[in-house]
Amino acid sequence: MLSADEVARYFTAQAAARGDTLDERTLQALLYTAQGFSLLMLKKPLFEDPIGVCEDGPAIALSSDGGEFDPDRYDARMREFLDSGYERHGPGATHCGDLYGWDTVAEDARLNGGLIDLEKMRVPFRTGLAKSAPKPRPIIDREALLKAVHADEELWEKVRQGLEDSRAGRVYRWE
Repeated sequence: MLSADEVARYFTAQAAARGDTLDERTLQALLYTAQGFSLLMLKKPLFEDPIGVCEDGPAIALSSDGGEFDPDRYDARMREFLDSGYERHGPGATHCGDLYGWDTVAEDARLNGGLIDLEKMRVPFRTGLAKSAPKPRPIIDREALLKAVHADEELWEKVRQGLEDSRAGRVYRWE
């Protein structure tokens, strides 16, 4: 398991490589988001360091010296996970309102000593991901279906008869 410092060093290295500016608030938001998605997708915490709540958002204690960045510390799967998190949430994760379930998680933490309960943190990430998942689209849209059905009179007659049968309580099967 990585430490919050190691994850922060990785995100800082990503920002430098991409020419992005990564201020303290953005870094804290990225750490919070990465921890939430790790709980959801990897089924375990990304780091053991506690996440506190401050007025500006999540607060994770990081060492002031920053430490050395060691790219060998991160295996391919972890690099892919962290890169994905940076790409999706780096630039847009600077405000607490943009963070998954922040208001709910922060309120619970404030009522319980100021530290975030990781089990309670998992829930808004699961529901947030479900809400943001793309909705299935029909293979053919309604207008195209109507055009195709009306173009074939025999097929249209089967559809019309099927509707009449269903209104009359009869079951109609397409063959």
